[in-house]
Amino acid sequence: VEARELILMDTVRIKKPTLREELRTDLLHYYDATKMAHSPGPVEIITEDFHLKSGNMDYDLSTDGYDFGNRVHVNL
Repeated sequence: VEARELILMDTVRIKKPTLREELRTDLLHYYDATKMAHSPGPVEIITEDFHLKSGNMDYDLSTDGYDFGNRVHVNL
């Protein structure tokens, strides 16, 4: 593990209360040097407006950009 890498495992829940969003996954890597978060496995994002499921996710905190892959499903 890199010195500036954070690994979250087992029932990971990240909430953005002001946006009423919640991210759920079982494994999330965060790399401080690049401000990137990566989940190699299934991810759910739940909001008041939609429910997204995907097989994996990359998130760039510096641009607020998401990249989802492997069977992405969205319920509006």
